[in-house]
Amino acid sequence: MAARTRRARGAAPASARTSPEAPAAAYPRWIVAAGLALLCVAAYSNAFGTGFALDNRQLILRDPRVRALTGENLSLIFNHTYWWPYGESGLYRPLTTLTYLFNFAILGNGEAPAGYHLFNLLFHIANVLLLWRLTWRITANTWIAGVTAALWALLPVSTEAVTNIVGRADLMAATASLAAVMLYLRVRDEVTPASNGVRYPLLAAVAVTIVAGALAKESAVAVLGVLVAAELIWWNPVRSRRVLTAAAAVCVLPLAWWAWQRASIIGAGGTAEFPYTDNPMVGGPAWQRLLTAVQVIVRYVALLLWPAHLSNDYSFAQIPLAQGTAAEWFGVALLAAGAAAALWQTRRNRPFLFFAAFAFITFLPASNLLFATGTIMGERLLYLPSAGLVAIAAIGLERLASMDRMRVAATGLVAVFVLACGVRTLARNPDWTDDVTLWRSAVRSAPASAKAHRALAEALYDADPTHQNLDAVIAEADRSVALLDRLPDELNTFQAFRQAGAYYLDKADALSVKNDHDPESGRLYARALNLLDRALAIARAGASRIAGASSEPEADAERLRAAAMLGMKNPSSALTAANRARALQPANPLAYHLAAASLLGTDRADEAAMLLLTGGIVSGDGSLGREAMSLYSDGLDPDGCAVVGTGPSAALNPKCEIVARHSCSASAAAYQIFTKSGRGQRAEQVKAAAVSGLGCAPEQLDRPNSLVP
Repeated sequence: MAARTRRARGAAPASARTSPEAPAAAYPRWIVAAGLALLCVAAYSNAFGTGFALDNRQLILRDPRVRALTGENLSLIFNHTYWWPYGESGLYRPLTTLTYLFNFAILGNGEAPAGYHLFNLLFHIANVLLLWRLTWRITANTWIAGVTAALWALLPVSTEAVTNIVGRADLMAATASLAAVMLYLRVRDEVTPASNGVRYPLLAAVAVTIVAGALAKESAVAVLGVLVAAELIWWNPVRSRRVLTAAAAVCVLPLAWWAWQRASIIGAGGTAEFPYTDNPMVGGPAWQRLLTAVQVIVRYVALLLWPAHLSNDYSFAQIPLAQGTAAEWFGVALLAAGAAAALWQTRRNRPFLFFAAFAFITFLPASNLLFATGTIMGERLLYLPSAGLVAIAAIGLERLASMDRMRVAATGLVAVFVLACGVRTLARNPDWTDDVTLWRSAVRSAPASAKAHRALAEALYDADPTHQNLDAVIAEADRSVALLDRLPDELNTFQAFRQAGAYYLDKADALSVKNDHDPESGRLYARALNLLDRALAIARAGASRIAGASSEPEADAERLRAAAMLGMKNPSSALTAANRARALQPANPLAYHLAAASLLGTDRADEAAMLLLTGGIVSGDGSLGREAMSLYSDGLDPDGCAVVGTGPSAALNPKCEIVARHSCSASAAAYQIFTKSGRGQRAEQVKAAAVSGLGCAPEQLDRPNSLVP
């Protein structure tokens, strides 16, 4: 009865079809298209009020390339990686960055998020319509196509791609992938024994579409595997060989250009480093990586079926590494059974096999099965693969609906699930309002993620300029470092311990201002120092492991340690830490302030004054010179020791003998610091100013100087 019903609608049964020919329309397409678009709008209607959470500020608001349409900005977009100017990365996505430029500068959206969200929603609607048409073309079944598109339109896991503005890379890659498959099927349909050949313009469009997708997100190249899978599933000796040969000839040059361009840009920026805590599979044995990756796949499927707890982060230690337990091997068995079921359906239901291949191939680049990627799990990575999984579910439901008595029940089940997905998506969207709401939801859904707790602490701290919420900030920071504490230094995260130490330092400083002898402030300083000692050890371990690593983390930790030691009334140890920070980052003015305070704590006022003068010359920070002058004001006439000039070359009037002597020592120290750091021209300028402006002896500038760290 069901087979007769389908044939009456003008389409052959899906299981009997040997080629994905285009089916006839059962009713006006625009009605279905409008309905699907309205579903998308309804589900994401409250996303327009969300802002620039997570990576959106860095990639959009703080990227100077997107602020104006200029030749220079276009060149910067195509000649740097995705995360420039914060640092080069292993991601090359110029087309995605171009759309941010389009929003910011051309449409004038600037820092108003609504226009960006509209752009994302339009991409999502386009993807839903493309999937609807593709499913209809593959299955020749309007019910399957409609159910697939409706369910996929509202999947809650897709909010990380749709509501999160920078999820646009996944949206654009999906648009290109789905369009490429549709175009390729048109090429394939037109190749018959009676035809003269392949339509090369259409094949060229396929190649351009794939390259465009890869320029939006690298994983879009996986669609090539989908095209090959389609040929193998609907293999025709004459047609398939002809189409594959022509496709290879047309696609090779555009894809080779993309690969070359990407490799040259990424190579110029250096090798990208993936933190262990982002993906603990990095560097582990292959068996453990593969077994853990399978467990993550099971988690993804569970999220599709029950999306009650969604998170933007699943990093260490939310997902434990596989240990080879029976439960983990059971997950492997389930995955293998699913693959076997898909293969079993090869002859019985080729559309089922196609969508299974579609889901697996498009997910493979991010699966960690082939290699360890930059993340252990991310909901946005499921955006395109979930389309294939939903299609498989719709095909299975159609089998149930093919029985007349079950059709109403199956349709009702779909309606309930669509409604539930829409409600959950509406509830999830507000989590993306800002960093506080986002990371609050993350720690609820992924409480073992150290990164989520650390990020929530940072978001809370930034959200309240008065820092009245410091206890809540410290509580989250403590949870983060507690999760990370067992990791060895070479695998650990500097930022978590650094930030936690800084929060304790802030609270201790606030208490000591009220009561310098409060024992609680001493305990807080000690806790801060303990955390900062661990941060320093992590920074040093990272610097020894990575060639050419920045010295800033170690210098930063030393500056904070010096501040904590000063709070603990230990100026000699504080001076050691501050001098180490000066040696690592000589242009940072804070290290000079801290070192001077340490010297004053040991009654070495002359050295403190000379160090502040040195810092003023080296860093160009005028506050250091003013702080030095305050040390002279009690015993000397300020008018006789006035500052001459401004900026980095400022000097003290040599009428005052002690100030002149200190100024010469400071100039000598600055001269040697500039020389050691390779700034020869600046060193000579300081030397000339010291000799001619201050009357310093030339040989003094070359003598060993205790002010040089």
